[in-house]
Amino acid sequence: MDLVVAHDLKQGGDDALKAALLLSSEEGGLSVAVVHVVTQQDLDQTGRLATDEKRQAAIEGLYPVLWKRVGEAIDALRLSEPEMDVFVRIAPVHLVESQRRIGRELAQVAVDQGAKRIVLGRTGRPGSVSEWLLERCNVSARPPQGTAHSLVLELDPTRLDVEATGTFRATRGGS
Repeated sequence: MDLVVAHDLKQGGDDALKAALLLSSEEGGLSVAVVHVVTQQDLDQTGRLATDEKRQAAIEGLYPVLWKRVGEAIDALRLSEPEMDVFVRIAPVHLVESQRRIGRELAQVAVDQGAKRIVLGRTGRPGSVSEWLLERCNVSARPPQGTAHSLVLELDPTRLDVEATGTFRATRGGS
């Protein structure tokens, strides 16, 4: 994959996805990996008691939602679909640790997939995912025209401190 897109199921994630799709189109069809990181709060909202059941419920519920958002973004931009994949990572930490851990998980997916850039929706809050990644990545050229609410970062592997964790993924159709 050439680009990793952080998607939080909010407007910022949709902005990042649209920026990545436009960047892919502008640069000749870059491959795109859409990544959502599940936190402990997400797992607790599944209504399940056992940890494995929580993870399974969260993962099964997220893939269709993420692929739907991908389809909506492609349709809205009237682009052809680039090579794409969706990844769900599990980071079972509570709110205090979640922003740092989400940044680490995004970096790990990027390294594992050989991506050179990560696309984020900008929030600018202290302690945010973007702040953690900005300390470890370089700001790339401006995001594509019309995507001012996104941030494109170039990975600098010498500044990343990532650890191997499990990746859950599904291609379109849930396989």
